[in-house]
Amino acid sequence: MIRLIIICLLGLTLLIPMANAEEKPTNILSCHSGTTTMLTASKELVVFSFELKGIDQDLNEDKVFENYTHMCMGTIRILGGERISKGYCKYMAPDGDFFIVSFDGPSGEKPLPWEYIYGTGKWKGIKGGGTAKTTTMGIRLAFLTKNYFMA
Repeated sequence: MIRLIIICLLGLTLLIPMANAEEKPTNILSCHSGTTTMLTASKELVVFSFELKGIDQDLNEDKVFENYTHMCMGTIRILGGERISKGYCKYMAPDGDFFIVSFDGPSGEKPLPWEYIYGTGKWKGIKGGGTAKTTTMGIRLAFLTKNYFMA
């Protein structure tokens, strides 16, 4: 079963590297929509995949992430009331440079751990990660990032 879902990510917090590897908090408004495909849905077990595409607006003065686009793919499993999300997101700058994050772990009411796994251009050598947490079932997420730095 495919459903259209709309997700607005409010407060995507990233840390931007400076020339001296200093970290700086950044807030991003990220909105996307996509589809889900249900594998199974019962009282005991729910498993579905999702594919999302969207655009980001940087809420800080420096506008480093302004007009980035993103695509996320993954799965969600709900078993015994515990929600586990796994997948990847690609964030691309207007100039074509991009970075990829992976996520794997509890989600929903619990923080979802994620990490940077790859980058090109200005994002080459990116390392670090953080957590994401659902703040409402409208499905709005807030991301908090820790340890963002360039190699």
